[in-house]
Amino acid sequence: TKAVSTLTNTKVVGMDPSPEAISLARKKHPGIAFRVADARTYRRSRKFDYAIANMVLHSVDDSTALGILSGLHRNLRVCGGLIMIVPTQLWVEQKLIEYAQSHVKLRNNGQEWVESQLHKKEVVMLMKIRGGNFYPEPLTIFNRTQEDYGKLLLRAGFGVDIEESLMDGSRVS
Repeated sequence: TKAVSTLTNTKVVGMDPSPEAISLARKKHPGIAFRVADARTYRRSRKFDYAIANMVLHSVDDSTALGILSGLHRNLRVCGGLIMIVPTQLWVEQKLIEYAQSHVKLRNNGQEWVESQLHKKEVVMLMKIRGGNFYPEPLTIFNRTQEDYGKLLLRAGFGVDIEESLMDGSRVS
């Protein structure tokens, strides 16, 4: 939210259903509007020009993801746009490797464990956050393909133009 607010000449609003996350954001970035709100139920009379869903949808089930996308669609202008940042399967693989390397019980069969997890639709694991610490509780990552996200977007009423950013900075549409 901070980066977008410095790059644009428009009002930017950050939203999250977590009061703790919003409190942290307000402390870290005073002067930027933040709201405790759930995109699934949020209603706004004055529509947004753009919405950004940054690393959100991979941590919720399909029903919740569809609700979030439908809520965003409802609150966008007719010609508004959605920018959606979701992890690639390479990101999921890297997180699994990171987890396996840091846990003694997985070091000997880590590669085998990672490969078994990559084929699951839901992967449950501890994940590192900024600063190198792990979240206190395991997180469920919904291991969706771009096609899966495209289907969710279509069901929520969006037109779809998928562009994938690769690790080397190039893009594939």
